Amino acid sequence: MINQYDIVKSLTRLNDKVPEDCRGVVVMVLPDFPVGYLVEFMNDKTETLDVLAVTAEQIEKI
Repeated sequence: MINQYDIVKSLTRLNDKVPEDCRGVVVMVLPDFPVGYLVEFMNDKTETLDVLAVTAEQIEKI
């Protein structure tokens, strides 16, 4: 189970800013979104790339 503040990575390229294997932090669990999460994705310098609503199938806890 993925919880708020867990570190995750994207399993696919989510958009032009968030490539596959990009790390992020779960900012919020979205109970009304089908098992969804609001994730802040960051680069290696911990700069925010994008904040996206994603499903459990798009991310993996690391």
